[in-house]
Amino acid sequence: MKNGVMDKRVLQEEPFKTVGSIVELFQDNMDDVRRIIRIIDEINRNSEEIAGA
Repeated sequence: MKNGVMDKRVLQEEPFKTVGSIVELFQDNMDDVRRIIRIIDEINRNSEEIAGA
């Protein structure tokens, strides 16, 4: 996370990579994966709005 923005690619890097991909970790509940991605997108949108203000 840098400057209020989170790149979703970090979910594919360490320490997450060691325990498995986000899809593997949440294979039984893809709704959780969608929720995590939606939250990250919301954080990024908020930071863009603040930076543009």
